[in-house]
Amino acid sequence: SKRMAAAAAAAATDSLDRKDVRACAVLQKGRKIYVRNLPHDVQHDALSETVRKACEQSFGEVDYVRVAHGGDDRKRRNKSRDKSKLNEGFCFVRFKEEAAAEKALKALSVEGEVKDAGLFFEGMPPLQVEWAREVHTEDVDQS
Repeated sequence: SKRMAAAAAAAATDSLDRKDVRACAVLQKGRKIYVRNLPHDVQHDALSETVRKACEQSFGEVDYVRVAHGGDDRKRRNKSRDKSKLNEGFCFVRFKEEAAAEKALKALSVEGEVKDAGLFFEGMPPLQVEWAREVHTEDVDQS
């Protein structure tokens, strides 16, 4: 009976460890970052171009920028019902190099460096930047 309880406890620990590893893998650093608190009153394609130019000038070559917008065909849980918004206020930026993504992640989390990078938007809260979760990859159209 004690052996069975010990075996069950060990199995539970193993499955927890595997879950933790999976969760970490989803959030691991890579080449893609998630940027939030972008202005809603800019067309998604114009905002995408602004983010791309700023990131390429300050951090390195960009593979793509995806800005979420109401016209996306994909189903998203938090899709806005507000038709006055020209975009959803967040985007994904994938860099060609991991080092560029890491540099961007660090810099865009510091207010002064955000201004230097050309990604400061008057009247908006500070940008929030984190590593993109892999589940986000299909959330928005690529542009």
